[in-house]
Order: sequence, then structure tokens, then C-alpha cells
Amino acid sequence: MDVQNGLEEAEAQRQTLQMEVNRLLSEQADLQEKYEQAAAPKLPDNPIDAFYRPLLDHSATAALGYLYSKYGEAWQAELYARADQLQAKLVYQEDKNVLEEYLAAVEDEAAAVNELAWLFEARKDLPPGDSERYAYSGTGMSARVENRTARVYRDAVYHAFPEQGSYVFDEEVARTELMKASGIADWIIWP
Repeated sequence: MDVQNGLEEAEAQRQTLQMEVNRLLSEQADLQEKYEQAAAPKLPDNPIDAFYRPLLDHSATAALGYLYSKYGEAWQAELYARADQLQAKLVYQEDKNVLEEYLAAVEDEAAAVNELAWLFEARKDLPPGDSERYAYSGTGMSARVENRTARVYRDAVYHAFPEQGSYVFDEEVARTELMKASGIADWIIWP
């Protein structure tokens, strides 16, 4: 009888352990699904990022400087389109002056960020104007500079005009322009 009881107890423990393993496997599957949902890339909330982010994330380094410059131009155009929409609603010149001063300040900031970004890339041991000052920075240098400048315009749109109108960005126009870019189109990896 002791052997029979021992076998029955062992079988009961095995079933209990099997139930625990099944519970843990189910919990693991739930956690894996939650992890995959959390880790999945989030879709941008605007058409400019939705178009450019995949290109910027996957294209060759040689194309990134050009892509970031186009990305910045798209945000700059968006800024001015929204400013135009707001200006059309303004009645008083004082209000229009505030808007114009804001746009001038954004342009000043973009220029200053661009200058500073180039300074970060420069060899500090060579004087300004020396042709070798930026020679060591590699092909990613212009991308890093253009990225910083583009973010000025993007931030200006988000901070000053968060809910102002619809986007003027046209993906088809941007795609056509990129496809025609001499020497660059071959380096762009389309998703």
C-alpha cells in the first residue's frame, strides 16, 4: 500500500505542478503579447513624421543629410502655413507683429542651432575657414546638423500651433521630389 500511496501522491504532485506550469506558460504568453504591443513602433501623429521617419530610420548614411534637410523644409513650410492661417484671423497690426516676431525668432534659432551644430562637428584645433576643419566628421555629419535644425521647426509647430488647422504636407509631392534627387534616390531605402 505504501508504494501505491506514494505513486498516487507523486501523481497528484505532478498534476499540481503541471497546472502551475500551464498557468505560468499562459502568464508568459500574456506578458509576451503585452511586451510586443508596448515595443511596437508607434505611428507618428502627423503626416510629416509618418513619411520621413521610416526613411530616416532605414536609409543609407549618404542620404541622411539630404533627407533631414527635406524633413526640416517640410516642418518649416508647415510652420509658415499655420502662421498664414493664424494671420488671416488677426485683425490688429500689433497681433500680426507678434506673429512676425515669433517667426523671426524661430528663424534666428534655426540659424544659431545650425551654426552650433557645425561647431560641434568641427575640429577645434583648426581655425574657422580651414578646409580640413570638418574633414574628419564623416558622412553622418550633415545628417546630424540638419536633424538639429529640422527639430527647431518641428518644435515651433508643436509648441506655437498645436491644434491649428490641418497639415499642408503632401506625401506624393515629397516622394516625387525624393525620387528625382540626383545621386540621392539610390541611397534611400523605401519601407
